[in-house]
Amino acid sequence: YLLPGEEPPSPDFHRTCPFLAVGGCQLPLGRRPFNCVNFLCESIDARLTAAEKVALQGLESELRGLYAAFDRRYAGSSLRGLLNRAGRLGTRAFLDRL
Repeated sequence: YLLPGEEPPSPDFHRTCPFLAVGGCQLPLGRRPFNCVNFLCESIDARLTAAEKVALQGLESELRGLYAAFDRRYAGSSLRGLLNRAGRLGTRAFLDRL
């Protein structure tokens, strides 16, 4: 949202997720934090085969590595999302290099 000068959706902190709306997540797939991208509900997890679970674990590990590399580079990065990091930035900008 910062680079193209756009505003994220308005969060609602009364919901289980501040970006969850009646119709689902308000964040486009490409802008969701790691914990959202990686989340599987119990009903979906129960339907995965053993091979699918192994494949999913490999993909999750690869994605976690990419997020971790980004996290080491930028002050505002967080595997838990933008709002969780914002309160700890102080005077630093989200895209300040570390």
